[in-house]
Amino acid sequence: MWVADASILPSCPEVNPQLSIMAMALAVADQTVAKVVGVR
Repeated sequence: MWVADASILPSCPEVNPQLSIMAMALAVADQTVAKVVGVR
C-alpha cells in the first residue's frame, strides 16, 4: 500500500497545498499503475 500525502512536502507552505498534494498523489498513482501493469 502506498500513501501520497502532505508528508512528502519539504516544509509547511504559506498557502493551502491541497491542489499540489492532489497532483502529486495522481502522479504517484499513475507511476504505480504503470509499474504494476507495465503500461508504459
